[in-house]
Amino acid sequence: MVEALVDGVKKAETTVNAESGYELLVPGEVGDDGKIVSFKVAGVLADQTAAWASGETDYDFDLTIAALPGESLFPFCFIATAVYGTDKAKEIDILREFRDVVLLPSGLGAELVSLYYKISPPIAEVISQHNFLRTAVRVGFVDPIVAILNWSYALWSERGR
Repeated sequence: MVEALVDGVKKAETTVNAESGYELLVPGEVGDDGKIVSFKVAGVLADQTAAWASGETDYDFDLTIAALPGESLFPFCFIATAVYGTDKAKEIDILREFRDVVLLPSGLGAELVSLYYKISPPIAEVISQHNFLRTAVRVGFVDPIVAILNWSYALWSERGR
């Protein structure tokens, strides 16, 4: 879910279109021209902002989140990064794709991702400091999820449709 805020006040949120893109109409009021529009992606403030301009349209605006405030050790796939020891593990790619394709476009999925971003960093920190926990969580939890996502890839992926 993507939200648009003007002066910190929520003005709009996304709808998913037929091409799995987002359409976001940010309503304004007299005097809003030039005000800064900020965006939240899955409840996390995005790096980009825009100046509100009456009647203008931007069809190609990319929103990214560099890191959560105060948390940069495990960028987004916190627990998977802890169990694999790197955020570059190929297994993490499918978790990220599932998050982006299935979870974030859905209101409930975006809320789950937001909750995960809030509660998982301290869990990942503990896991990363104990080899037994890293192995147990990887073998008993993360690897089975990755296997299920790989097995069902054609059902949920953009390329599988």
